[in-house]
Amino acid sequence: MRDYSHFRAWKKSEWLQLLEATGFVIQEWHRFEKQFTFEPWCNRMNLSITKKDELTTYMINTSEEIRKKFAIIIENNKVISFKGEAVVLKAVK
Repeated sequence: MRDYSHFRAWKKSEWLQLLEATGFVIQEWHRFEKQFTFEPWCNRMNLSITKKDELTTYMINTSEEIRKKFAIIIENNKVISFKGEAVVLKAVK
């Protein structure tokens, strides 16, 4: 919703499968959480106020399970921050 150039984020398993299927050997990988502060995260994509409000509403109204998974912090009907997940891989052919 924030970046229209992204259709979806690949799962870790999809990255590993693709790399291995194309002849790469995974030598190491590290998973880590990334904390995002909502306002600067939106501002990096120059979201309009309307789009930012839509994204805020979506995140506030998501299920409790999703709010917990992404550690979404909401104060006074504003999204303060949330967590994502990233992986750094080292693969050789």
